[in-house]
Amino acid sequence: MSENPTKRWYMPTARTVSEIEDFLLGLVARDRGITLEEVRQEGVRYPYDPPWNSEEFVHYQAEIEEEFGIDFDPIEVEVVQRSVARLAAHIRDLIERQAQQTA
Repeated sequence: MSENPTKRWYMPTARTVSEIEDFLLGLVARDRGITLEEVRQEGVRYPYDPPWNSEEFVHYQAEIEEEFGIDFDPIEVEVVQRSVARLAAHIRDLIERQAQQTA
């Protein structure tokens, strides 16, 4: 089956920051074999700790870039990757910037 060439730019633009957060937390849930709700509860208990360490994030980075059709700037992503909310907002900003450039 061939990939829909519009999926990379169309689908991500429709996603909210909350949906992006769900995707990010879903990566962690999948790898740990736990539910999305369990990952969220960890975030409530440990609000200043990201759900991944630096090595795990590098593993997720390629999946995130592919899913949303973006490329992370290494310095920018290092600053925001320690917070799911900040990372999700950063991804949303990158998607919007890319959509404006291609419009």
